[in-house]
Amino acid sequence: MKKINTKGFALVETLIVSAFVVSIFTIMYTNFYPIMGEYEKRENYDDIGLLYSSNLFKGLIEKNKSYSNMNQKINSVIRSTSPLAYVELTQTDFNPSDYTSGNNSSRDCFNVLVKNAEVDTIYLTSYKISILKNANLDVQTKDYINSLPNYSNSNPGSLGCRIIVKYKSEGNRESNKNKDNDYRYSTIGVGCN
Repeated sequence: MKKINTKGFALVETLIVSAFVVSIFTIMYTNFYPIMGEYEKRENYDDIGLLYSSNLFKGLIEKNKSYSNMNQKINSVIRSTSPLAYVELTQTDFNPSDYTSGNNSSRDCFNVLVKNAEVDTIYLTSYKISILKNANLDVQTKDYINSLPNYSNSNPGSLGCRIIVKYKSEGNRESNKNKDNDYRYSTIGVGCN
């Protein structure tokens, strides 16, 4: 019997398998590279610590929604005929009278939370944030808001507004020399109805 030379076949087989492997890696790279970019972009958005801090502010807002200052801001955001895109919350929006069994007022609790969580700004807006996406805000805040989906409220009786909390980043805490440091953000729905 005559032996057939298979060296050419092995070379062609190796080239085909190599092309297949390269094409698989190319597909994986083109699909996962944008996901990694999104992950890096969202690294400072909505982590668990920020959500817990934001939940504390949510509790304060819900306890003070009948207080006149807070009620006016809620009305200007969700109940008026031409709602504002957002309002910023300050200590004067919280009731100075006691609401707990201790001696801490809502304003005191708000001030302590703002200081300890190193909050820069708290935005109160409608639960549906589509109007907020067109608001005149700084670039970093605008990027965060544009990264959020257009929330819709399937149960109108439960949530009427949303807070977006802007936290100072590690760089901002350590040094105020560089004003271009990133901020961290968190958002949570608030029962304002």
